Amino acid sequence: MQKKVVLMIVLFFEFIFLGGGALGQEVPNDDEGKPLYEIGVGVSLLSIPEYRGAEDSNNHVLPFPYIIYRGSFIKADGRTIRGILFSSDKIEIDLSFDASPPVKSRANGPREGMSDLDPTFELGPNITYQITDNKTDLGEIKLELKLSLRRVVATDIKNYAAHGWVIHPRLNFDYLSKEGLLKDLNFGFSAGPLFGTAKYHGYYYDIDEENRTSSRATFKSGGGYGGTRLTGTLSKRFGQYWVGAFARTDFLGGASFEGSSLVKKRTSTMAGIGIAWVFYTSPTKVYK
Repeated sequence: MQKKVVLMIVLFFEFIFLGGGALGQEVPNDDEGKPLYEIGVGVSLLSIPEYRGAEDSNNHVLPFPYIIYRGSFIKADGRTIRGILFSSDKIEIDLSFDASPPVKSRANGPREGMSDLDPTFELGPNITYQITDNKTDLGEIKLELKLSLRRVVATDIKNYAAHGWVIHPRLNFDYLSKEGLLKDLNFGFSAGPLFGTAKYHGYYYDIDEENRTSSRATFKSGGGYGGTRLTGTLSKRFGQYWVGAFARTDFLGGASFEGSSLVKKRTSTMAGIGIAWVFYTSPTKVYK
């Protein structure tokens, strides 16, 4: 039961903070105001690799809450539930989250005989620099430069251990259509490299002498470049209903851990789709 609870929490992070896209953007423009909060429920289908570079993926069906809150200092906008630490016309500092599911060392798999891995949670500051925010009659285009620094912790709830740091700079593009058949369609795309410490990479890819086999050579990960990540999201509101989909691909060619025999694929793709019913909308409006 405990492992199932942890897995559900990880999957919640994966869909809400990544796959949910910009849930809070498919609403009327600022002149008409946006509801202070919206509440709903939904269900999603996720396909997630066991770890970046693994040859196998797992499919999950996950219920999730649809919660939008547009307060001055606390915001829940589908990507994050966050506290705004600093905000100006061009720069915003908030908190960045990510999570990865547990890894089972299955028989006949690349990790056969090795210890299972606990799920990881990542938390740290995120800096956003707004390059452009153009609003036209056809829609709104945002281009931002983001930089996240996150501390990585592995835990099974009872125990936890720190496993280094991750740095993720990326360019983020968002487009929200406001006219025609594509009205309220939101498209997002981000791209950027990942960098990690040796301890973070080693958690997934190190092979010590005890776990060496004829097909699994010893390996010690280094810190540095950890691949390039591309993420795309697509979502739309249909009255009280929201539909969204996402895909995230990691390209691991040239990564500091690429030489580990635990890396079976140089590309790893996570994808998901979800639908939500928004059953309550606040009558109070915000205009920013």
